Amino acid sequence: MDPTIALIVAALVAGAQEVAGSAVKDTYQGLKILLQRRFAGSQKADMVLAEHEKQPQAWKGALEATLTETGTGKDQEIVQQARRLLAQVNEQHDTGHSQIVTTYGPIGQQTNAGDVNTLTVNPSKE
Repeated sequence: MDPTIALIVAALVAGAQEVAGSAVKDTYQGLKILLQRRFAGSQKADMVLAEHEKQPQAWKGALEATLTETGTGKDQEIVQQARRLLAQVNEQHDTGHSQIVTTYGPIGQQTNAGDVNTLTVNPSKE
């Protein structure tokens, strides 16, 4: 899957599940608005986005296909908004003891030891 599509889907899932701060909710709503503009005129795409929000796992494949079909991964405004949303979610979860790491592409090694987590990422060579 295209890494930018994975990024957008991850941001939508994180934003839909996040119940904390208003900044995350606002950024999530901003991402949805950008996607709805991108999908303008496509009832199918709007429906997939709405259903994914209700049941992310069940609609993940359909959303990925819709984002790919509409060329959404090439829309830099949407990609930047998705990155912003994931960064805000990560900030809210950062307690000083753990960190959420989102990767796009093959993962190298992961070591977990108590409150310290190490993740070595090997970038995709696509």
